[in-house]
Amino acid sequence: MANILILRHGKVNGLPALYGKTDIDVPEEINQDILAHLNAYQEYAEQKITRVISSPLKRCRDVAAQFSSQNALLFNVDKNMQEMDFGLVDGITFNDIKSSEYSEQTWKQLERFWNNPKEHVLPEAEPLKQFYERVTQAWTMLLAENTNENLLLVCHGGVIRMILSHLLNLDFGNQALFSQLNIPNSGVTLVKHEHTINHSKVICVSSPLKSIALSPESFGLGRSKIQDS
Repeated sequence: MANILILRHGKVNGLPALYGKTDIDVPEEINQDILAHLNAYQEYAEQKITRVISSPLKRCRDVAAQFSSQNALLFNVDKNMQEMDFGLVDGITFNDIKSSEYSEQTWKQLERFWNNPKEHVLPEAEPLKQFYERVTQAWTMLLAENTNENLLLVCHGGVIRMILSHLLNLDFGNQALFSQLNIPNSGVTLVKHEHTINHSKVICVSSPLKSIALSPESFGLGRSKIQDS
């Protein structure tokens, strides 16, 4: 049995925008809060994290590398767990788009994408189907290579949506995945995978990191020692 804790990175240090390949960071105080909760999990949970995997982008990699270093854990970067590339609008704040001379045309392109992301590809962006295939292939390989590990995967909201659509057999192009499924910053999605029958079960989606760190037994991750202290 493998336990995979999928953590979305903390809130980035930037104004609202589509941040895909743009390598923006997370404020240090937010990363320190994430680290405190991860270390609390590592202290109290019986099924401790044994390996850390991260997107190469620093909003994920920085905190993942710090946690793995502090706990002497194996650490790998997987470029295929990187967020979707949003092309020409990637990293451009919505305020800047509004003030540009091409704002009307760009907003129409964004609206078409938001309403039907599978069919309407943003200029010079990664098609959603290609993104889905990249992520799900990486996920399948991750499971195959880690049969009995407790993994921490630090990645992005879009990546988590693609993994969930794969596990739950949903249409990855369903607009509701993007408009109605909330994947908050610093939230944890927990997946348990039984390799002998090749079956995955989604235990929770985007639970607060604090709740898993301080009450791991509630998620089937072993008894919390806090109750014994």
